[in-house]
Amino acid sequence: AFAGAISQRVEVFDAGARLAQKLEEDSALASPTAFAAALDDIEASVAYLEAHYDFGDAKAGFQHFEHLRAQALILARASLQRSLKRAEADVERYLWEVADEG
Repeated sequence: AFAGAISQRVEVFDAGARLAQKLEEDSALASPTAFAAALDDIEASVAYLEAHYDFGDAKAGFQHFEHLRAQALILARASLQRSLKRAEADVERYLWEVADEG
């Protein structure tokens, strides 16, 4: 039981390093499924640390995952803003084309 708890704890902190690396890659948002899975992993890690806040490193780990969550949401917001700008440009271009035809 003790070894399992330590193994699970190490796995949570290893997940933090893997998630940080994924979020730093240019392709972090390329796959919505993979991005959603990364957010789920962050949430699961935060929940684990909240449940085991008595661990010595839990506070630092919790802050790290909060930072990862914020970073992921900033990436998502930036991606959405870029998509909206592209859509806006497409609609404007279409409206100009329709106006020129009329």
